[in-house]
Amino acid sequence: EGARADMTSAIEREATAENYFWRGLSSWHLGDLEAAVKDFAQAASIEPDYTLSNTRLQALALLGRVDEAIALIDEHAYLYEEPKGEAIDRAYMLDFAGRAEEGFALIDDELAIEPDDEDLLNAMCWARGIADRVEEETLETCTRAVEEANNGAGAIDSRALAYYRLGRY
Repeated sequence: EGARADMTSAIEREATAENYFWRGLSSWHLGDLEAAVKDFAQAASIEPDYTLSNTRLQALALLGRVDEAIALIDEHAYLYEEPKGEAIDRAYMLDFAGRAEEGFALIDDELAIEPDDEDLLNAMCWARGIADRVEEETLETCTRAVEEANNGAGAIDSRALAYYRLGRY
């Protein structure tokens, strides 16, 4: 609560997109997803680059508003610097919507173009882990993600989830 109160004070002094975003993150960590979504939307209204923050999309999905998250991706796809970013975000949202296979196909399409891309490899590993659709070949993808990663913590975490899903703790 202290961090959220501090960010509220910061917003009273200077209502910037960054301050709204950080208060939204504080609300996220406190489990107040409705407040988080409101602050993320306010940040995006000030600075459009905040429109497609992963945390905003996930908060909407967790609130059962996956269609709204997908609509944001559709409406603001031009904000993605690379097609793979859109594919990854859309895949995660499709998973929340119970359409994981469609999401996997999007990541597969991007992997066909960039087969050694660490972000795409990790995204596939994570998406399959979250959806509980891990197979032996998934571990190969996960290991490649770890090997290609400049900062391997995320990839190692994703691979750990894959092992967990296979019952290998």
